[in-house]
Amino acid sequence: MKYLDCGETGKLRRRLESDTKSLFAFYNYGVLHRAVRLRWGFLDELLPVDWAVPGDPRLYDVLKACQASGTHMDMVWGSAPGWTEPWSRAKRVSIVKVEPWSVTVESDGRRWDVRRYEIQAVRLLNS
Repeated sequence: MKYLDCGETGKLRRRLESDTKSLFAFYNYGVLHRAVRLRWGFLDELLPVDWAVPGDPRLYDVLKACQASGTHMDMVWGSAPGWTEPWSRAKRVSIVKVEPWSVTVESDGRRWDVRRYEIQAVRLLNS
């Protein structure tokens, strides 16, 4: 309301756009993991969500399918990327091993063990 009261519609628009992008990323993470991660200080908990619709891919299923087919995927893990380039930190990986809480990926001869809830996004490749 402060922006409206001051007539700063440009700032209001930018704030609403930023909030919308953040909410969309939060929603997508919840769909992928079927949970959202609450991190605050020493707190690091998963809260289940049920907003995925039938047919939305589950991360575990995507990882297992890529492992079985030997196809590569783009994966973003770690802290959330910036809004303007959400795939800028993606690594093209193959899936070596999928475990309940982690996945082993390989790219350019290097292997990483990634905690599954650190994965922000995955994108399947057509070829």
